[in-house]
Formats: sequence, C-alpha cells, structure tokens
Amino acid sequence: MGSSKSKNKAKKLQKNQSVQIDKQLSKEKEKLSLDLSILLLGTGESGKTTFIKQASILYKGGFNELDKQLYPKTIRRNAITYMKELISAAQILELDLPEEIEQAFFQFRRFNLFQNSDQQSHIFDDIERVSQDDYEPTDKDILFCRIPTTGINFLTFEHKSRNWKVIDVGGQRSERRKWIHTFDNVNFLIYVVAINEFDQALFEEHTQNRMQESLEFFSEMVNNQYFKDKNCILLFNKMDLFKAKIQKVDLNVCFPEYNGGKNYENALSFIQKTFLSVAQNSNRTITPLYVCATETKEMQDLFEQVFDIILKHLN
Repeated sequence: MGSSKSKNKAKKLQKNQSVQIDKQLSKEKEKLSLDLSILLLGTGESGKTTFIKQASILYKGGFNELDKQLYPKTIRRNAITYMKELISAAQILELDLPEEIEQAFFQFRRFNLFQNSDQQSHIFDDIERVSQDDYEPTDKDILFCRIPTTGINFLTFEHKSRNWKVIDVGGQRSERRKWIHTFDNVNFLIYVVAINEFDQALFEEHTQNRMQESLEFFSEMVNNQYFKDKNCILLFNKMDLFKAKIQKVDLNVCFPEYNGGKNYENALSFIQKTFLSVAQNSNRTITPLYVCATETKEMQDLFEQVFDIILKHLN
C-alpha cells in the first residue's frame, strides 16, 4: 500500500518536472524567436559604419562619455589625412596653392581625382573648433569621423518587442572572405552602396572604379552559397551627393552603355536595374531603399521601414 503511494507520488513529481521543462523550453524557444540578426555588407566608404552609429544614437541612447573622450584624436587625425589628400590631388592637377584648391575641390568634372568624402567638408568647415584644446566632439562629428571597419563589430538593441543584432564587417578588400561562412544563419542582409561614387576610384587600387567594385562585391555576396536564399535590402546611400554630382558628371564614366544623360531619374533607374540584374535567385526578395545616412531624422524613418520589411518577410 505504502509502496503504491510512493510510486504515484514519484510519477506525479516526474510529471510536474516534465511540465516545468516543457515550459522552460517554450520560453527559450519564444525568446530565440525574438532575436533577429542583420548582416551589414558593402565596400569601404559606403556608409556602413555611419549606419551603425545612427542606430546607436536612435536605439542605444547615443555616444557615451568614453566615446567622446576617444574620438577627438581620431577626428583630428582625419583632418590631417584629408589635408594631405587634398594637397596631393592639387599637385597632380598642378594647381597653385592655396588659391585654386577650393575651386577645384568642388568642380565635379575633376572630383574623381580627389579621394574625397562628405566627411571632409564637415571637418574643414569646423576646423577651428576641432583644433581647440578643449574640443569635445558632437554626435555629428562622431558620425562624420572616418574609421575603416576591421574585423567584425556588433550592435545589439531592443525594438518592436524584438532583440536586434546588427553585424558590421570590414568592407575593404583585405577584410573580405575572412568572415563569409561565419554568418550563414543571419536573418537578413543589408547591402550599402555609396551611389555618388560612380566616378571615383578605390583607395586600394586607383584604377578600379568604386561603383564597379561595389557591383562586383554585391554579386559575389548575394550569389554566394551562404547567402543566395537570404532576402536583402539594397540601400543606396549618399543620395544628396549623387543628386548634385549627376548634374555635372555623366554616369557613362562608370557604365559606357548608359545613354540617359546627366539626368537624376534616368541615372538612378539605370544603377538600380544594374545592381538588381546580377542577383541570380529570383525566389528571394531584394528591396531597394534610398537614404542620406548622415541625416539622423532621415535614418530614423529608414530604420522603421527596414524593421517593418524584415518582420514582414519573417512572418
């Protein structure tokens, strides 16, 4: 009799333990389903790091005091690098220094001879403030600070009842292929294109067009065995610079087959179609979006659009 009661008690205890284990597994499964990972891709200078910085401002409370203590040295180093690049380009163009530099710097028909960026204008406009002994960088200064991504960087945050992880990997040639196989389980890809760079050359190889390099890298990534089934957002960045430049420089300097003239709509349509045409898997979705990543309000609207697109495809 006592033995029977003992057995029943043991069975009841075992059942309760099983129920608790099932509940715990269910919670873990639910928690896992709330975690979403995004792999951020693109060539050097495309704006991936700015994307990460904007996400930090909008969803992590911005840059902390330690960040602001570390950045002044890097920002000043950027300024010196930009000055060297500008002087080097001026010497190539055989300009008299300094009178002709500013004029040539903003003449788009010679723009491709400068390894310039939108970061340069921001620093040069505020060079006196940046050079002060008590200089403290603003969020915008940090946004415009150029630090090439090396290795792998992560940003995690909570939004829309989800845990998001954005993974940023080095875009320079030397950084590629180190990490491809590592991220075959990501939920979504975002590929960033600096659309204004159609007449500029790489830092690593001065004879290679930046947009052609970006197109080749995009083709390599979206058709890679690890990513060929992943949905993707094709993010065209630096739209403001592109709109200004296309009025001065014909897109056929990058794509000889283009015959749409110095027309914003024609050039944008051609670039978009060219990128989309290299994706071989027609069953997945590649969504083009457009932004100027240095504008925080614009980026906030873009992020919400990105989150909605990703969640829609996962449901």
